[in-house]
Amino acid sequence: MVESSSSSTWSQVLVKLRFFTKIRRFVRKTSASKGCDDERTTQVIADHHKSVDVDVQNDDDESLILQRSVKRIHFGTKDEKAAAAREIKRLARDDLIRRKLMAELGVIPPLVAMVGSDYIISHRRVAVQALVELANGTCTNKALMVEAGILSKLYKTIDVDESAKHEFAQLIMSLSSLVNAQFPIDSSKILPPVLHMLESNPSVDTKMLCLGTLYNLSTVIDNVGSLAKDEVVHTLLKLSSMKEASEKALATLGNLVPWKVAQWCPNV
Repeated sequence: MVESSSSSTWSQVLVKLRFFTKIRRFVRKTSASKGCDDERTTQVIADHHKSVDVDVQNDDDESLILQRSVKRIHFGTKDEKAAAAREIKRLARDDLIRRKLMAELGVIPPLVAMVGSDYIISHRRVAVQALVELANGTCTNKALMVEAGILSKLYKTIDVDESAKHEFAQLIMSLSSLVNAQFPIDSSKILPPVLHMLESNPSVDTKMLCLGTLYNLSTVIDNVGSLAKDEVVHTLLKLSSMKEASEKALATLGNLVPWKVAQWCPNV
């Protein structure tokens, strides 16, 4: 029964990949053929066709790599999943359409699972890197990550070196921007890893990412109650003394003031 289910899932993946490849080839060839009636551009179009053929071949190659990576991220060994995550990171970096396609092919849940698993840290880290790329420019992909439980998994694996913390902070800040799309974000799950990273005295760049996360959350009234805690306020006051962070820290504190005033002076 399990083999039948896996076979069915992979058949759906193959159908989507083939469809994607055909659409990309059609769009490129259609674009290349525009203006062929203009005699002055005939030679230019002919030359362009040659480069398009190369591009189409490259697309086919990339589709084969994507096909292999999707299969491995779903069904591979730990090492195969890590290799697939590296390919997914690379393929997602410069192509929004491909990022959305990979989400449709279901790569996000297994990547999220890798982050909170017993995989070695290098494997978990490459999964985070892949998720950072997949989150770029698409609220849908970010929402899928939240729904897959990424917020509860990050806290388990952030006690790593500084460069890895920076990547984790990138992902958390990216996810926190969902509040601008009215997507419900549980700030109680974001605060622990953010405060933990800030308390570990990270680099300025990582601090700024964590601060950006706190600011994003503070712009939504439903999150203010969980943010307006002494620990968060003290952290923001410390950050406000930093030249690079003062403006954003004070703006975040400003978003918390009305709630604190209401708490201290309920009759005002």
